[in-house]
Amino acid sequence: MALFSRDLGIDLGTISTRIAEGDQVILREPTVVAVHLQQQKIVEIGQEA
Repeated sequence: MALFSRDLGIDLGTISTRIAEGDQVILREPTVVAVHLQQQKIVEIGQEA
């Protein structure tokens, strides 16, 4: 799969982030990021956050 493809869609929604290839959703995760404020570092993303 090429890095940029016309068949790849990314939806950065307010509740869920979805990535689709063609007509198939290949990733669906909550749009959430956990940040360690003192270290200014992202510690988790998606469901794990």
